[in-house]
Amino acid sequence: MGAVTVECLRGWGRILLRRLAEFLGVDVRKIEKSPLSLVGIEGSVTTYVMKDTKLVFTTEDGGEHMELIDALVVEHDLRLLSEELRRGVG
Repeated sequence: MGAVTVECLRGWGRILLRRLAEFLGVDVRKIEKSPLSLVGIEGSVTTYVMKDTKLVFTTEDGGEHMELIDALVVEHDLRLLSEELRRGVG
């Protein structure tokens, strides 16, 4: 997959909803599905691992800071969520 540049806050973290990952150009079908699922308030989510994801941050002095991480993409089973939550994550 090609590089995608996204301006965001440092608190973005290591977990993306599938819909955001796809918006950023990630073909989730091409990344590794994790054998484990994450569990949160609304139940478990299918989890995918984007290995060696490069995050580049602009520092306050205009420089760059790079981190290489294994980011996670999560997908909720929308059938199990309330209508309000479905609008937020679907």
